[in-house]
Amino acid sequence: MEMAKDLYYQIYQKNTTDPCLDNNMFTCKLINDGVNTGIYTITQLGLKKNKDTQSIITNANFSVFKNATYILIGDGIILDSSLFNTLPNFYNKASIYIYNESIPIPNNIILPINLNQVTFTFINVPIPSNIFGGSIEVFNILGSGYGFSLPNLLPENVALKRFSTILGYYSPFPSNAGSALKNLTSLRLSFNNDITEIGYRNYSFPTFQPFNKLQTLYITFINFGNDSNSQLWNFEQSITNLTTLNDFHITGKGFILNSSSPSKFTDFSNLPESFFIYFSNGCDLISNCNSKPCLKLPAKSGISVIGCDFNIKNIDFTNVTYMKMQNNNFEQELPTNDDDDDDGGGSNINYSTTRLDFQDNLLIGSIPEEYCQFYKSKYPTLSYNELTGQIPTCFSCMGANYTITKNLLPNQFIDFNEKSLPTNCETFNFSSNYNKIVKTDGSTIITIKGKDFGWDFSLPSSNNNNNNNNNNNNNNNNNNNNNNNITLLITIPNNEITLSIPKGEGTNKTFIANFGYQFKFSQTFTYSYELPVIKSYSFGSNSKFYLNGNGFSFLNNNSITLNGVSYRMTIANAASASETNNNNNYTSSISFIDDDGGGETNPIDSMLIGDQFNVSINVGNQVSDVVTFYLYKSISVSISSLSNIKLNISGSSNNSLVAVTFDGEFGTTNSMIVFVSINGIQCNVNSVNRQSLTISSYPSVPSVGKYQISINVGGLIFTDQVEYIETPTTNTTSSEENDNDGSFGSLSSQPISLLSLIILSIISLIILSK
Repeated sequence: MEMAKDLYYQIYQKNTTDPCLDNNMFTCKLINDGVNTGIYTITQLGLKKNKDTQSIITNANFSVFKNATYILIGDGIILDSSLFNTLPNFYNKASIYIYNESIPIPNNIILPINLNQVTFTFINVPIPSNIFGGSIEVFNILGSGYGFSLPNLLPENVALKRFSTILGYYSPFPSNAGSALKNLTSLRLSFNNDITEIGYRNYSFPTFQPFNKLQTLYITFINFGNDSNSQLWNFEQSITNLTTLNDFHITGKGFILNSSSPSKFTDFSNLPESFFIYFSNGCDLISNCNSKPCLKLPAKSGISVIGCDFNIKNIDFTNVTYMKMQNNNFEQELPTNDDDDDDGGGSNINYSTTRLDFQDNLLIGSIPEEYCQFYKSKYPTLSYNELTGQIPTCFSCMGANYTITKNLLPNQFIDFNEKSLPTNCETFNFSSNYNKIVKTDGSTIITIKGKDFGWDFSLPSSNNNNNNNNNNNNNNNNNNNNNNNITLLITIPNNEITLSIPKGEGTNKTFIANFGYQFKFSQTFTYSYELPVIKSYSFGSNSKFYLNGNGFSFLNNNSITLNGVSYRMTIANAASASETNNNNNYTSSISFIDDDGGGETNPIDSMLIGDQFNVSINVGNQVSDVVTFYLYKSISVSISSLSNIKLNISGSSNNSLVAVTFDGEFGTTNSMIVFVSINGIQCNVNSVNRQSLTISSYPSVPSVGKYQISINVGGLIFTDQVEYIETPTTNTTSSEENDNDGSFGSLSSQPISLLSLIILSIISLIILSK
């Protein structure tokens, strides 16, 4: 405590027996974390002279204050150059705050361990490079004189994370700061550019090296805000290459838009997603920009503008998720997506993701109708402007006491003020023109348009009684009860909702939701599940029989009628992606329930190849059409046949004298039960036998490549791909050339124009001989 007593005497010119009793200068605590030893240590020092005394010079030795975490060297306290060399190796992280530094700092300074933060309120001496070689994490220079300067080059530093400094002609920015300050995350630069200041000299704005981790950059210009009294710089483009930058603040007048730049905007699009730019009383980048977009921003960006004059309609909101304007004294209307200007239309506002905070400006005109579409979490704040006219009905329906409408007042609307009550909302409605037929597999999302239904909804308890019961048997019947597990989303407030319909079956389903102020409007939505349709059959592993189609039940065992006899089949399984994409045109499959001793049988097992069977299905009391199939266990096309056949991209018709034959196993000679399609378009089947299938026409395709071919024999479907090529331009003169040119594969699939020429030649010879 002796050094503390000595310091006390130097500052106040009087003695003290216990420095800890003077809480204005020292803060103390018991040693050993509160154990009552009666011994205190000093944790904070605040050296402040009395107001009526002159500056005090002290050469105090601070090395004994190892438990200190904060040292303040106040105004009028001048320390000699030994200060930094007498600081102790602190036991804990410590900060030192120096009000005025006018004594040169030694170049050979060695900073103590755990000195975490250093702040100079004013400094008028150079900073030695050794300060950047220590463990300081936060270094602030808040004011400077002409004697201040930074090192031209900085040593490599991994400790410093936040750095603030003043820059000017005599104190330029170190050229290697980007590469030297490895872990710097925040940089605050203040530029004195008031040319009326005595001794002012023009200087260059620094070019920035990329920083490894820089996230926040503040640039402040210190002047009186008058162009004629300020040095101005073209915007420094190297800032746009700081690819780790998240926040960029520009305060004051200093940057101007480069009029010689070929682009009309400032491009920040290389910066990270969610980048935020702040303008405060210095907005030349947007105020002197005469056309959209002014700023080119990365996705999910934000903009804050305070005290500026610029055209809002020159802001492209495509990538803007938040924009704040405040104290911008200009008269203009709110931006909309319907703005008619010379730059290609509206402002590209995304009402689901963009938040506009435009309070306390001089905005005029009325609120656009499309502002009803802002999401509740993104509602616009438009209070304290000069907005007039009638307010959109979506807002008047809710009254002035609603969460969103509170942020529209006060203004000068002719029909809406702080006392306005909710209206009867005669404009509330939902369109009845929506898709009311849904799939049984739970994949249908119904989109319904509406108007002025608000931003919220509630569901009556009858909708929610069985929300967790996916197997409610009521889904199987025709009924008027509310369907459970429907998910309602307001996708566009006051304009559009969606209903995600769960798995189910049956007709005449209803769903009720309440909308509007205090949910006083009840709306009933109706829908029915699709009629079941049987498309085909197939055999899976272990020769298991499947019926394929749409509208099968995904909730209960399915019931079919096969040749007049009823059978139970499994709950539907969704078709695989490959089956759905292979133009098979079905979404689900069912199979016979395995015999568990209950007497269920599989009638297919007792049928013969080629047997006819008729089948229908009943789902939710909706019965499908009866479909006639013929039983075949497998059909196929030989690999060699598919690889050899090359079809012409221009296609062929029945009168083109072109026939294409596929070799394989087809199981029938009845062409009436065989259907072939390529790329989803039906072909004409000419003939079929057990080993071959011939088509006399096939469709054209847009380009060369492989296309889906589907062969349906009695309801059993085979799918693969067939290749299309362009017609060769060279003439063929022999069968050997035709075999080798790759144009149409096997002879049976080639154009028969050569054969026609031979036949015509023979006929001509016969006629001549007569």
